[in-house]
Amino acid sequence: MHGAQDPGLFRKPKVESRKPNRAAIVAAFLGACGPAAAPAPGSQGSTLRPPEGSPVAGPADTHCDGKPPRAVDPGQCMSGSHAGGGPYYGDTLFNSAGMDDDCKYLVGFQASTLQQDRDVIFQVTLNAAADGLPVVGADVRARVFLSPTHDGPHTVQAPAVQAPGVYSAGPVRFDAPGRWTVRFHFFPDCDDGETSPHGHAAFFLDVP
Repeated sequence: MHGAQDPGLFRKPKVESRKPNRAAIVAAFLGACGPAAAPAPGSQGSTLRPPEGSPVAGPADTHCDGKPPRAVDPGQCMSGSHAGGGPYYGDTLFNSAGMDDDCKYLVGFQASTLQQDRDVIFQVTLNAAADGLPVVGADVRARVFLSPTHDGPHTVQAPAVQAPGVYSAGPVRFDAPGRWTVRFHFFPDCDDGETSPHGHAAFFLDVP
């Protein structure tokens, strides 16, 4: 694992043999999934609003560059068998888009208002690295933590599907300011393995 798938009126497009330009795809995701711009001062009246957090800007994700995308096999879920062993977690990513730890999925996300002591919902977009198609049935969950010993407060998450390959995950809560990590889990009921659908990706968040 990585070091942490008719003739008729319309014809299929011709597939080029070149590898997909992942940097361009991630850049497109960043444009679509980046945080919304803050309103101009005074544009919403004089009511003061608490400061909002955001994903942490930084170098683009390149950990899958030069590696073939990993196709998954839904038949390799093996839920409860523990055949895949424990999970391997890669580096936490900057920005709001990147590849998952095992180069199976392209992940992008947006968040509702990132503030302390309020419910936060993530909108997560998931596409297969092998063919770029939306990933369905992923049952996306989110875990947030400030440090290895400081998890976010317990919440009852209610994951939902918004569209093919688009999920809501959460709610989660932040109980202190600082640089948090959100780790998304895909197909969480499957064991972690090279061709299992199970996957995960983590991103930095600054919470004021």
